[in-house]
Amino acid sequence: MEELLTSFKKIRCIYHSDIKKENFLLGSNKVCIVDFQHIGVLPQAFQTYAFFNIGDAFAASVGRKLGFQPSRTVNAMVAMSNLLQQCGLRMYSSSFMGTQSWS
Repeated sequence: MEELLTSFKKIRCIYHSDIKKENFLLGSNKVCIVDFQHIGVLPQAFQTYAFFNIGDAFAASVGRKLGFQPSRTVNAMVAMSNLLQQCGLRMYSSSFMGTQSWS
């Protein structure tokens, strides 16, 4: 967890969260982004997460081509993401069922 928190103090990079073949052109020595709808500027760990932790072989190949590698920091992000998704689903279903009020 400490490593994850430390990563937020590092230099930011362009982050693309919609890594699909339609949004990138891969050349022999370069990668071009052709769709900028899902772009942000975040710590590098977020881009690494998008490359290697969404279960998509194309995303992983783009990440490797750009010199990214899976990291322990990103593995901690996966655990936190799963926890947040579970909490969010519980809060959503509770409010949807009328058992919780939001004031």
